[in-house]
Amino acid sequence: MDFRNLNKITWNDWYPIPLVTNLLDQLGSMKVYTKLNLHAGYYNVCITAGHKWKTAFQTCYGSFEFLVMPMGLTNAPTTFQALMNHIFQDMTDIFIVIYLDDILIFSDSLEDHRVHV
Repeated sequence: MDFRNLNKITWNDWYPIPLVTNLLDQLGSMKVYTKLNLHAGYYNVCITAGHKWKTAFQTCYGSFEFLVMPMGLTNAPTTFQALMNHIFQDMTDIFIVIYLDDILIFSDSLEDHRVHV
């Protein structure tokens, strides 16, 4: 799917994507880690009501609109990062770091880690 025309007229959301080096600095002397990869997470973000028409496309089977955020949109990564930071706001930088679709849960002990996960 080619979103070049839609991306040209889209207002860019400049939500800051964290630097990996800053995220790694937070890990310090932690001993137990769990990594979650939400590789399909982008497809769980719904298109805002009233904006689905912007993603319309035509095929030989008819016209269709995306109901969830398709990859290739200008703001897809920043929108997903903002959503993840909002969902995990009470845990972020305490025992979770988030980088786009990757979540790293870290703890000092196995007992704490079970609670965190």
